[in-house]
Formats: sequence, C-alpha cells, structure tokens
Amino acid sequence: MPPGIKQKSLSSNVKKKFYVLYITKKTVTLLYIEIADMLGISVKTINIYIAKALGLISEALKNNLKKIICE
Repeated sequence: MPPGIKQKSLSSNVKKKFYVLYITKKTVTLLYIEIADMLGISVKTINIYIAKALGLISEALKNNLKKIICE
C-alpha cells in the first residue's frame, strides 16, 4: 500500500479492484487491451476502473493533505 493511502479507505471489494488494476497498469508495461484480455473484461471497463482508482487515490491524498495542513 503506498504511503498516505490507508487500507480503510479502500475497504470494499470494488475499490480494491480499482486499486489493483491501477497498480497493475502503472507497474507492468501492458496495454489496456492486454490487461482486459487477461482479466476477461472490456477495455471500456479498464478505463472506468482506472478513472475510479485515480479518483479514490486523489480523495485519499486530499484528505491526508487536509490533516497535515490543519495540524
């Protein structure tokens, strides 16, 4: 888990899927179509999951930044 992102903020299975897919895309040099084929889902679903993962990561970072600034 990267620093600043707590496990509780990624508690649901859906959120974990977004996170795993995002990390897979960023750490393994595969195209979206290759990841989609591996997982048996569409490229559009990959795009949606990546967008949601970015949103979750952004929200977690904003929340942590607010805590740091307010302390």
